[in-house]
Amino acid sequence: MRLRIQLFCVQFILSIVLHASDKDVGDALIKGGAQVKYEGENAVSILFSSKSKDEPRDPTPEQLVQTGTLKHLKSLTIYNNCGATDETIGFIDGLDTLESAAINALKISDAGMSHFANVKNLKKLTLWHCFNKQFNGSGSAALAALPKLESYACDGSTFNDEGLKACAALKQVSALRFHHTAATDAGFVHLKGMENLKSLTLSTQFSVRIGDGSLAAIAEIPNLEKLEINETLLTYEGGLKHLKKLPKLKELVLKETEISDDDMSKLKADLSNTQIGWTKPKPEQAEKMKADLAKKKK
Repeated sequence: MRLRIQLFCVQFILSIVLHASDKDVGDALIKGGAQVKYEGENAVSILFSSKSKDEPRDPTPEQLVQTGTLKHLKSLTIYNNCGATDETIGFIDGLDTLESAAINALKISDAGMSHFANVKNLKKLTLWHCFNKQFNGSGSAALAALPKLESYACDGSTFNDEGLKACAALKQVSALRFHHTAATDAGFVHLKGMENLKSLTLSTQFSVRIGDGSLAAIAEIPNLEKLEINETLLTYEGGLKHLKKLPKLKELVLKETEISDDDMSKLKADLSNTQIGWTKPKPEQAEKMKADLAKKKK
């Protein structure tokens, strides 16, 4: 009953805002705490962001509906808790001019990802903190319907190897980023042969879910130019030796990643034409990963 009432309220508001101008809608969103940029009378950029932790400004369902009526919007950023579900994510369906979307704390399932397929001009999609038992990233396959999509990121979420498998369908994408997900070494076999993929960024949160075992498959991404793998433990013989198979690799970033000095010397010899940026983790983080890896091998 509560959901029916909410949907009725949203439909009622929608019937009103559909007859409002971009300027009217934008000004209403500003009064509600959003930051709006205009080109002439047209709202082209919206940012929902709290001024402080003590003053949260999460967008309301009504504000999401209002946002969905803007016919010239190019950029949408929601740093706050978006909270949209499968039932309410449809506010994005009519954003025909949207090129960049960055949204935090969606509560959608993989089925809800299909709504993004309606945003045909979308070039960059970033999702943060999409935690849901019904979300593993497999719905990412719906993004294959976006001809202009260049970059897709899903960070701090329940995205896992099923999500990596789905990303194999994104033949148009040139950049993928997955920070702090449930993906593992085994999932990267699905990215082999992605010819348009030029940049891949991964962070493991000092786990060994992603490490040496991912690199043989990653080394078969033929046009990869930038690879970033952070917060893990890597060895030359275990995986790093495969990276010399990447003929176009220009930049390798290894932040807070445990690698022995000897193995790094071997890697640099293999990749003499590649810019390598490397920082070590804190000693306690390195010891934890070594212990976790020892348990994994048992």
